[in-house]
Amino acid sequence: MKTYKFFSKSFSKMMAVALMTTSFFGVCSCEEEIDSSNFAIKTEQTLSDIVDADPNLSMVRDLFKRVKLGRSQEASSIYSVLSARGNYTVFVPDNVAMEKYLASLELTSIDELTDEQAELIAYSCVIDNGDQEAYQSTEFPSSAAFNLSNLYDRLLTCNEDAQATDTVERVKYDPLTLLPVIENGDTVKVKYPVYYKIEKTSGVYKTDLEASNGWMHIVADVIAPTSDYIWKVIQDAPNMKIMGKLLQETGIWKWMNVERDIAYEDQEIPENLEAQPGTFEAPLKRYLAFTGFVEPDSIFVEKYGVPAVQTDAEGNITNWDQILPALKTLSPITTAYGSQDIDDLTSPNNPLYKFVKYHFINGKLAPGKLVVHFTEYLYKYGNDNKNPQTRDLPTDAWDFYTTIHPDDNIDEREPIKLLQLGSRGPIGSSYSDNPVFINRFVNYDNGMTGTYEQLSPKAGGEGVMILQNKNISSANGYIYTIDDILVFGDAERELMGRERMRVDFTSIIHELSSNNLRLGKYSQFLPGYFENLPLQTTGSDVLYLFCAYSPRSATGWCNYQGDEMMVLGLYDVTFRIPPVPKANEYEIRLGVSHNNLRGMCQLYFGEDMNRLQPAGLPYDMRPAAGGNNYAIPWVADVEDEAVNIENDKNLRNQGYMKGPKHFGWTDGKGESMARAYSGHIRRIVTTERLEPGTSYYLRYKSALKKLDSQLQIDYIEIVPKEVYNGNEAEDVW
Repeated sequence: MKTYKFFSKSFSKMMAVALMTTSFFGVCSCEEEIDSSNFAIKTEQTLSDIVDADPNLSMVRDLFKRVKLGRSQEASSIYSVLSARGNYTVFVPDNVAMEKYLASLELTSIDELTDEQAELIAYSCVIDNGDQEAYQSTEFPSSAAFNLSNLYDRLLTCNEDAQATDTVERVKYDPLTLLPVIENGDTVKVKYPVYYKIEKTSGVYKTDLEASNGWMHIVADVIAPTSDYIWKVIQDAPNMKIMGKLLQETGIWKWMNVERDIAYEDQEIPENLEAQPGTFEAPLKRYLAFTGFVEPDSIFVEKYGVPAVQTDAEGNITNWDQILPALKTLSPITTAYGSQDIDDLTSPNNPLYKFVKYHFINGKLAPGKLVVHFTEYLYKYGNDNKNPQTRDLPTDAWDFYTTIHPDDNIDEREPIKLLQLGSRGPIGSSYSDNPVFINRFVNYDNGMTGTYEQLSPKAGGEGVMILQNKNISSANGYIYTIDDILVFGDAERELMGRERMRVDFTSIIHELSSNNLRLGKYSQFLPGYFENLPLQTTGSDVLYLFCAYSPRSATGWCNYQGDEMMVLGLYDVTFRIPPVPKANEYEIRLGVSHNNLRGMCQLYFGEDMNRLQPAGLPYDMRPAAGGNNYAIPWVADVEDEAVNIENDKNLRNQGYMKGPKHFGWTDGKGESMARAYSGHIRRIVTTERLEPGTSYYLRYKSALKKLDSQLQIDYIEIVPKEVYNGNEAEDVW
């Protein structure tokens, strides 16, 4: 075991590289044969060289020389790192941007910046792309976040303006003299079009300055993310005063008044785990983050007649005594939540308390990542599977998340569905930007030979639209503006309660998104890292895998959303599954890809985590279905639909189902379907009556004495009886 104390996971690697380049002659004798491939050799200009050569970047150069990666004396400066071998994407502010930012702090020199202020600016500039190529402008995401975080552990967002409606004016310098160009006694200035904005405010006016160790882009404003938490950002937002005040009055703001689990960092972090699937790193930090969906004040005022917000000079509401009574009687809220404990806003039964709570989920869903796209039907992720494209989304995709809860009552969680419309069908064709909706429920062409195109929203299931471009970042999450009042009452519960909930396990364990680990490198996790993995015994190696980082074939997985959890060793792990929307009989299923590297486990299910009941016989995940495996009588589909239906019934009688048609292989073609592959099946675990407001647990315990047998954990289906045993057969999608 080894303890790491660096600011970021990448720092140790970068400092080692930088030290290599500066101590080469001090550690090698003249008689040794040196492998020069291990060192940075200046055959081309580095990112530091570009900064040195441009007089308009002198302030950020001095800042990079000042700021180190860590507080120790031995730590390397960012300037040194950017002169070493690597792949870095750098968004550097020019001198005008630096001077403007200093003025906003009432400072005149970078020497006056505190260490924290200097680190904020410098760390926010740099993305370490590791073994990936650095980002050129052609690879910038469109109205979304980059997949890799910067040195400040934040995901930078990028908004594209194809028309370049904004411009940046800067002094023109002579490339030889490095002095301003003067014509007719006037300093010459150049106007640059701005096609991209980082964090919405920093216009990129020079792109794709190539170096041997990455790409540099010059921005017109300093990138300096706020250090305020999500609740404080909402309170200070000029158009979210009502929600900000409700967060304060209900006390729910306290649940989101956290950013990092310091206790996690005080323990020893294991060395990389080498296992059959690859190399797994343990995260050095455990961030806690949230995502909020908030109605702007104008929705309350203009659509529902709530008195307009009035504020004093400090931004505090001065007419709350008029607004609060209107909220207490607001029809959507009272219809959904009633009027119990109406005057006690801190009561869990209070309608406004319930209203506020349903607006926030655990996990940090960055712009462009509200729904994961990778293997759904007809979707093609593009040339780089580590950075899947989000511009061409043919088919609807969704996921389910859970709302926040107080520390002492996890049963207050509620389910929430995010659905991103694809472009196919009469609904999608009317949108050009693939909007995301909360709790939208749709009728599809989902028959055995259907195309899964949208037909129409279900009655009452239009949902609430998320205005994705109107997002705000905070130190511990993101806030999205929505276009209507968001509630979760009996009507919404009924609609969700009649749908199959297919949930990726990597969405259930929300710390993956909070720590920018989802759709990233292979990772391993210590016990206690995941809130919804309350039991992980010693010897249970819990791993995360995203197919794009597979050391073998990244296209050979039949996998929902392209990623999965895996557990090795003599494992015994228990997951907390998402809550159900209403009381009903539910069928619990697991999506699993069988192969001879898997193992056998005993499954348990129930409400009391310490007294779970066995769910059937031990589950052997090694043999493929069909063929001579009569225990899993999988048969390929034929043209005769009646035959297919009969084969499906035979398979269900043995406790299994074929995989869905909605997703397939990770090859990026979008043409395959899990239903057509005998190696991917759904295991029916149990049928139980489940209640809302109650937590249920699924336990996996190894039934083999093999340390290397794999437990694959991909997705779970929570299916109400109206779907699996209704008047109409369940759809195959």
